[in-house]
Amino acid sequence: MTHLMWRLVQPNRQQDDFGPTEWIDVPWKMSGFAVPAEGQETQCILLDGSNGTVLYSQIPLPDTSVGKIQYKAMLGTTNGAFPFTYPTLEMGNYYELAIPYRASFGSSVLSVMMFIVIASFVWGGLGLTLRAMFDEEGGVIGLPDDYDLEDP
Repeated sequence: MTHLMWRLVQPNRQQDDFGPTEWIDVPWKMSGFAVPAEGQETQCILLDGSNGTVLYSQIPLPDTSVGKIQYKAMLGTTNGAFPFTYPTLEMGNYYELAIPYRASFGSSVLSVMMFIVIASFVWGGLGLTLRAMFDEEGGVIGLPDDYDLEDP
């Protein structure tokens, strides 16, 4: 009876106004709760001073997911008589967690190779420009040697 309900809402490129009217079509999925492993802290103090048990639930998402995770806990008693949701309606219907773009940007080898190519073009162009500026012969690049600058 106790589980985490969640859904991943993802905007697509055609939507410029992505909001609750589009989210209603996304179905809710369920993930079960588990107790932490042996040796980890499993007790917590509740707001009213009583003892509670720590539970966790994992949401199976790929690393390239982008969007918002909306989640809420469905809690029930051991006999299933009094199930309730958290957060309550006064607190909102669900919690929301935004996931920014976090896909990988390629391999490190390719990024180093791209840096070397760009640096060679930049520094190579600078070197050619400086060599042309400090040329002892005084020629102008792109003009034939017999061209007279004083008498066009």
